[in-house]
Amino acid sequence: MSANPRYINKLTVGNAVTIGGGLALSANTEEGSAATLTRYSGDAAADTPGLLLRRARGTTAAPAATGSGDTLGRLMFHGHTGSGFSFCASIRCYQDGAVGTRVPGRLVFETGTGSAGPASALTLYSDKSATFAGAVTCASTLKVTGNIGFYNATPAAKPTITGSRGGNAALASLLTGLAALGLVTDSTT
Repeated sequence: MSANPRYINKLTVGNAVTIGGGLALSANTEEGSAATLTRYSGDAAADTPGLLLRRARGTTAAPAATGSGDTLGRLMFHGHTGSGFSFCASIRCYQDGAVGTRVPGRLVFETGTGSAGPASALTLYSDKSATFAGAVTCASTLKVTGNIGFYNATPAAKPTITGSRGGNAALASLLTGLAALGLVTDSTT
């Protein structure tokens, strides 16, 4: 294969093609074994190469709307253990609510360990919220521009601390603000 292949409206398959329940492409060499999608265009606004996964209920002749919770697509990743391929991670897309003028989507990133299969690690919801299944490590700056809550507290705005520093009013205000964020439990009297 040349270093800069130019295929137009053509599918080029390596060493094996299997059709029947699916399409399998296989390459038995290390060099050039990746599937590549390329688009050439002088237009900056042109669509980029992409992989389109589509799902409908019903039939080809009479497609029907998908429903909340339906799996809309999935990318799966497998590694070899030395004795066979093992499912190690995936990205799934689910419908995240009822169909409106658009279909709401939820992405679930699943990862596995050396002893357990993939499980949900990160979920991105249609309302732009996210759920992490494990610890979140920030190696740099974490910037929060909206409200925040800790230890399952309802997210709240940054508190304004009031009161005189000479008395207990400022301390009481500080404790109230920290408790609202979920950072402390104010059991003072």
